[in-house]
Amino acid sequence: MSQTPKRQNRDDANPWAKYTDSDVSEPIEDSEKPESSRSGSIAFVVTLIFGFGLIFFFTKTRGAVTGFDKGDVVWAGAMTIFIAFWVRSLSGNGLKTYAKQALTWFGIILACVTLYAYKAELGAVKDRVVSVLVPDRGMAVSENSHVFKKAANGHFYIQGQVNGSPIIFLADTGATNVVLAKRDAERAGFDTETLVYDRQASTANGLVDTARIELDELRVAGFVLDNLPAYVNDSELDESLLGMNFFSRLEGYEVEGDALTIRWRGERQP
Repeated sequence: MSQTPKRQNRDDANPWAKYTDSDVSEPIEDSEKPESSRSGSIAFVVTLIFGFGLIFFFTKTRGAVTGFDKGDVVWAGAMTIFIAFWVRSLSGNGLKTYAKQALTWFGIILACVTLYAYKAELGAVKDRVVSVLVPDRGMAVSENSHVFKKAANGHFYIQGQVNGSPIIFLADTGATNVVLAKRDAERAGFDTETLVYDRQASTANGLVDTARIELDELRVAGFVLDNLPAYVNDSELDESLLGMNFFSRLEGYEVEGDALTIRWRGERQP
């Protein structure tokens, strides 16, 4: 049985024929641009008003702003303008986006002001943490006192400077004088090869030869000693020793628990 071929529809023969001119998509105009521009302008103006309003609110008649001088007011104003332009450039998505950005910046600025207001307290916290992590640095208790924490091996180490060079000392009240290891003496500017080791000192390992020197300056924390006699050990010494000719020049020192506190009167002692 023969089948009659199905008549092909004209539209099927020309697949494009079923699309009319009205179906062709026209370029979509960015109808949101005017609204975005208005939102950005509003964001710019509101940020300026808010920023300068805060500056005006906190400004006293004498020109001090919450503890800042007039120069800081100029800086704050410049930052306000900068932030306003920045928010203006990013606020094209509408006022909701602007509000989020403004609140974010307000939070950042408030956090910075809070940190500045507590800078003294935060500095004390930082010093306390550092004194635990690096015991030889210690922590200032007052203008004329410093406290050092005990190290893990049970000894007290004190960071000082000899003739401007940093040296870490072992606090040793059993030693009569300050004693430098050779490497520390060289760091402080002494030529250990030309020193005369004509003296002897008694140590836990027996008698050792030493050479007498004079330190132009020994600085520990805020305490300075000038022209201090000291000795260089001819043998291999693990650490330089801070002996009694240092501690006896202090106003006082004491060990309480795991803390060694030193106190002095005046910055420099001859």
